Amino acid sequence: MSFSASWEKARRILAPAIDHGGTHTEKDILDALIRGDAQLWVWGESAAVTEIVTYPLLRAARVWLAAGNLEDIREIERQVEAWAKELGCGRLEIIGRKGWLKKLRHADVRVLMTRGL
Repeated sequence: MSFSASWEKARRILAPAIDHGGTHTEKDILDALIRGDAQLWVWGESAAVTEIVTYPLLRAARVWLAAGNLEDIREIERQVEAWAKELGCGRLEIIGRKGWLKKLRHADVRVLMTRGL
């Protein structure tokens, strides 16, 4: 599937999550993908967007936007994990709503606290 076709499919799937997140527009995401600052993952009727984060002591792959059904999301997670290992990442991070905690069962959970200003 071409990038254009993948983006159109992903855009439709991700639209509710983009609206809920309030941090990026569709254009922001597309621009990041085109620049290579973000990566697009599409599997079945699900999609995710990742980025690589470099900390002083390690690199991490971060899933910061995802939507779809649980089984497809788990497959995307497996693909991202394999890709991240190839890039030398030492950690996979997922930013999402609290409900994902029960579904994905990650061993090490950290909390990102936010407050509007």
